[in-house]
Formats: sequence, structure tokens, C-alpha cells
Amino acid sequence: MMRDARSQWADRVGRWRASGLTASEFAGREGLKASTLRWWSSTLKREVARPKFIEVRLPATMPGRVEVVVRDVAVRVSGDFDESVLRRVLAILESR
Repeated sequence: MMRDARSQWADRVGRWRASGLTASEFAGREGLKASTLRWWSSTLKREVARPKFIEVRLPATMPGRVEVVVRDVAVRVSGDFDESVLRRVLAILESR
């Protein structure tokens, strides 16, 4: 049910942004509360801005290179990278 609500609100926020109306104008036209519309807009924006990380296990002897892009910053590592260093680099990028 929460996924349906999120999807519904993402659609509403998208239509609001495309409309050029203020939150109060759009909400009044749609029978919504402007504060709820703004809350969903803010919540959805934070979710998009927050990078999603997944754990990837690579063989220690992996040949070649891996590229990780976080917020338009590319991190390239060779197959013999130090995992702890990469974790620290990604943590720094995530906190920016």
C-alpha cells in the first residue's frame, strides 16, 4: 500500500511541478492539502538525492577496472584495489 501511495504522490508532485502553479493553487485544484504536497515533494527529492548502495563482491584477482559513479564523480579502481580504501572514498562521497 505504501508503494502505491508513493507512486501516486510522485505522479502528483510531477504534475504540480509541470503545472507552474504554486503548491496552494495546485493543491486547491486537486482537493489536496498544500502542506502534504510540499512534504511529499521534499521527501521524494531526498530519496532521489540519496545514493543507493548495493554490496558487490568481486574476486580478489579480478582483472581490469571497475568504475563507480556517485553524484557525477567517477571512481575507477583496478582489480587489485584495497576494499577498505574504497569504502572510505565512497563514504566521503556519500556525505557530500
